[in-house]
Amino acid sequence: MTNMKMMSKEDFLKVLMGLLENQGIKTSVFIMKKEHGSYTGIHRVSDNDGETIAAIVNVDDLYDKFIHGKAGVPEMVDIAMEAMDILSMYPSQSSPDSLKWLSDWSVVKNRLFLSLCNKNAVEYLNSVIHKDIPGTDLALVPRIFAFNDGESFATLPLSHKNLKSYGVSEEELWKHVAASTVKLQPAKIDIAAARHEQTNEIDVTNSIISISSGFGSFGAAACFYDGVLAGIENVIREKFYILPMSSRGVLILPEKLVNDAGYLSFDGCLDITSFCQDTAVYRMPKSHEDYLTDSAYLYDSGKLSVVNTK
Repeated sequence: MTNMKMMSKEDFLKVLMGLLENQGIKTSVFIMKKEHGSYTGIHRVSDNDGETIAAIVNVDDLYDKFIHGKAGVPEMVDIAMEAMDILSMYPSQSSPDSLKWLSDWSVVKNRLFLSLCNKNAVEYLNSVIHKDIPGTDLALVPRIFAFNDGESFATLPLSHKNLKSYGVSEEELWKHVAASTVKLQPAKIDIAAARHEQTNEIDVTNSIISISSGFGSFGAAACFYDGVLAGIENVIREKFYILPMSSRGVLILPEKLVNDAGYLSFDGCLDITSFCQDTAVYRMPKSHEDYLTDSAYLYDSGKLSVVNTK
C-alpha cells in the first residue's frame, strides 16, 4: 500500500485517477506547455468513444496542496472531490462544445483570439503558432476559445500540428484570428484623468489610458489589435509609452504626462516604481502567473521600441 506521507507525484496521480474512476470519471494524462514552463494535467474522457472533454485539472497544483496538507487518506479524498468538481464543469457530450469540434476548421476559425507571451518562453513558443511583435519582447499567440459555462472558461493555444491538420496556411490563419478576435472580445479602452484640476474636459495628453478585453488573463493582447495603437496616437497626437501591467491589461502613458511627472530619467529610463507608487497601481512580478514583461515600449509614428525601466 502506498505510504501517503511519502507519496511521489507519480503515485499521487495514480491514486487520484483511481479515486476518480471509482466515482465513474475516467481520465487521461497530458503535459501542458505554458509560457512559464509546463504542468501535468488530466482530462475527463467520455465513456462512449474515448473523446476528451474541455475541463482539465492541474495535477501539479493539487499535489502541491496535498504535500502541504495532512497528506492522509481524508485529505486525498478531499482533493479527489475537488478534482471531480472541476472535471464536472463541462458541457454535455451532446453539446457542440465537446472537444470533437476542434478538428473542424469551419468552427475553429470563428473561435480564435489573440494572447500575448514573452519571447523568452522559447520552449513554449516553439510548440505553438505565434508571431513576434517588432520592437518589443512580446509575441502574439492565437488561442482557441473552448467553452464558457458562465463561471469559468477554457482556452488552448494553436499548435503547428493543429494547423497542419486543418490544411490552412499561417497567412490564412492570421486573417481569421484578426477577424474573430474583435468579434469575440473587442478592446476595452478607458481614459482616467491623471491630474484633478477643476475642468470640464479631460486632457488626453495628461491622462492614463487603460487597454484590456473581457478575456481576463489575455486582455493585454487588445493593445495590439489592428488599429488600436494608431487610433490612440491619432487622438492624443503625440508619442506615448506602453506599460504592460500583466497579461490582463496595459496602460498608455502620454509623453506629456511622463515628462510633467518626471518619470523619464536623463538616460531615457522610465521610472515605473515611482509611477506605481504615485498612482497606486500594481505590476505583476515574474513569480505571478499573469506576469508578462519587465519592459515598457515607446510608440512613435507607428513604430515600437523597448524602453528600459526601473
